[in-house]
Amino acid sequence: MFVVLNAASGAQPTASVQAVIEAQLREAGRDHAVLASTVTGGLEAATRHAVELALARGGALVAAGGDGTLNRVAQAALEADLPFGAIALGTFNYFARAQALPLDVAAATRALLSPRLRAVQVGVVNGRVFLVNASLGLYPQLLADREQFKARFGRHRAVAFAAAIGTILQSRRRLDLAVEAQAGTRTLRTAALVVDNNRLQLEQLGLPEAEAVEQGRLVAMFVKPSAPGALLGLLARALLRGLAGTPEVERLAVRRLRVTLLGAAARATLSVAVDGETLRMSSPLEFSVAPRPLQLIVPP
Repeated sequence: MFVVLNAASGAQPTASVQAVIEAQLREAGRDHAVLASTVTGGLEAATRHAVELALARGGALVAAGGDGTLNRVAQAALEADLPFGAIALGTFNYFARAQALPLDVAAATRALLSPRLRAVQVGVVNGRVFLVNASLGLYPQLLADREQFKARFGRHRAVAFAAAIGTILQSRRRLDLAVEAQAGTRTLRTAALVVDNNRLQLEQLGLPEAEAVEQGRLVAMFVKPSAPGALLGLLARALLRGLAGTPEVERLAVRRLRVTLLGAAARATLSVAVDGETLRMSSPLEFSVAPRPLQLIVPP
């Protein structure tokens, strides 16, 4: 087991989390190393080193952190064709919860001792893996504002919701897009596009398309431009699991989706939020189900 530990994830001190992980693996007699992101080069360097060790010693690659950390390490595991394990330390932990993985650090580490692997679908946008969702428009701005709120007030769900309200009240941005799917190409204006790969998140929004993820598809959600008050109402319905039948959100289950930015900004790069991390990407954006699944270590 070669564990990449994000020192910035979770409320527990990194040293205590690392001690728990190492104690469980040592007690099981499992060859292991925990590489914290505090090393020179941060998370990327720790992941690269863990991959080298796993390939050289016939091991598995494990991520300990939030959904963003799991995303980075999962991409490396998929590219190197390594088994992948997850120890969830984030705020929402959608990936671990959807896969019924333990959320306690000790229990999650013990679950890694299982020989059982599950093939798990992942999404891809312009070559970048996403486990939960990828989005553009309002959502990347919401994430940036949320991180500022968390830096000031702590990593709690209530803080995340407060940040979302603040972002919506100030939002005025709209995107003009050409959207190409199996049914054809069309143009539309949207406040946000979210492409979701997580059954649990879709179920929490009250959407019947949650089943599409289990059937090898992604779910694209287009939020129609509205005044801030109407968007706040939409957020309230989302929290109450009431988005089904909402005319402000158009939904589409797809295996592939091509999105092109129109107008004067067509040649510019745009912000894309991938599992909670904001990246810059060039238009067009190509969303698809990854050609091969992630091999996830799951409890027996």
